[in-house]
Amino acid sequence: MRDTTGRFAARWQIFNRWGQEVSHGSFPGSGWTGTDERRQPCPDGVYFYILAIENSSIHQEERGWVKLIR
Repeated sequence: MRDTTGRFAARWQIFNRWGQEVSHGSFPGSGWTGTDERRQPCPDGVYFYILAIENSSIHQEERGWVKLIR
């Protein structure tokens, strides 16, 4: 996984509070818009994310919470 500049690339996943994946994608390219895979708006609430970042020499994974407010 590499972006077109060769600097880095990333994958992300978003999960609801029950652990179900509601969205995923990659950078460069897209970010989470607060919608699920069917492009339906997700309800307000707290979501868990996993962000995996890679370049030629490292692989790093960040995890955390994001609060969606409409």
